Amino acid sequence: MSYAYIERFYGVSPKPGSRVQHTVTKRFGTIKRANGDPHYVSVRFDGLNHNRPCHPMELDYSVEQTGEEVAQ
Repeated sequence: MSYAYIERFYGVSPKPGSRVQHTVTKRFGTIKRANGDPHYVSVRFDGLNHNRPCHPMELDYSVEQTGEEVAQ
């Protein structure tokens, strides 16, 4: 599976291994490979042992690898 649907429909390109921040909960995590529902991005949040499905528009993709937000 891939994130092709999300790329076409939402205009964002989730890349496995990239860091993100959930805009609702403010938690940081790492994008994992596509798995399950193609409408969601699979994210492993810091401190958890399992992936969580996240809506692609609730993720901030401009986060550095350290887990800190990129200065804008």
